[in-house]
Amino acid sequence: MKKLCNLVWPVLMKRIEGIVAKSCSDVVVIEAAAIIEAQWHHYLNELWTVFVPHDEMVRRVMERDQLPREQVIFL
Repeated sequence: MKKLCNLVWPVLMKRIEGIVAKSCSDVVVIEAAAIIEAQWHHYLNELWTVFVPHDEMVRRVMERDQLPREQVIFL
């Protein structure tokens, strides 16, 4: 997984930089679960995080992936 991330993240960062450069807005929102892990937070003026209770997270994954609770918790 680390090898894949090392290949994908630089490409994604270049795309994000392009989007930001073309933007006419003072605010650009980037939704990316791996912002901190990818070390992208160093490029941001602000970072907002959202914490979701475990039960809510499980419920959302069950709904999204149509999986039973036992399988979601196993993941």
